[in-house]
Amino acid sequence: MATQLTGGDSVYSPATMVVSTFEGGEANVDHVSTIWSIRTSDGSFTYPVFKTDSTENLTQMPVPFELLEFGRTYYWQAVYIDSKGRKSLPTAEASFRYGGHARAADLIALKDEEWLYNAEGKSLGTTWRKEDYDDSAWPSGKTFIGKGTARQKYKMATTIEMGAAYVLLPQIVRLRPAGSRR
Repeated sequence: MATQLTGGDSVYSPATMVVSTFEGGEANVDHVSTIWSIRTSDGSFTYPVFKTDSTENLTQMPVPFELLEFGRTYYWQAVYIDSKGRKSLPTAEASFRYGGHARAADLIALKDEEWLYNAEGKSLGTTWRKEDYDDSAWPSGKTFIGKGTARQKYKMATTIEMGAAYVLLPQIVRLRPAGSRR
């Protein structure tokens, strides 16, 4: 079940923006579409992170987490469009924070090192943990390894291609210095 965003919550996927039912006030005037917009806390609805005019999602819209950055605060609003092409005033802005309050912590020093990694996105079980596991076919790359975002502390030296459904840490199931190849 998706979390319904009503304002100020920290949320994870799936979540849904929800507005009240359209009330046109005139006979024979129907709700035909809704414009959904999401902006960053320091951005504007003139240049939103997400904007779509939907004829299907009139009162509920899934949050497009693949376009958002974890740990940031966002604001959203909706505008109704009636069967005469008229736009309503925007709904009151509501806010949410994607993923709660994240904080960075250095676990190991990785900067400018060459490492082996596996980013296939499938489980290797536990055999990869054994000392005699053959990882000779794994690619290597300079750190930082991952999928870059516009507002990150370090630039990715090795970019891993991954879909929206994947999370970086579970994909890199073994990371060790490249110089320690057997």
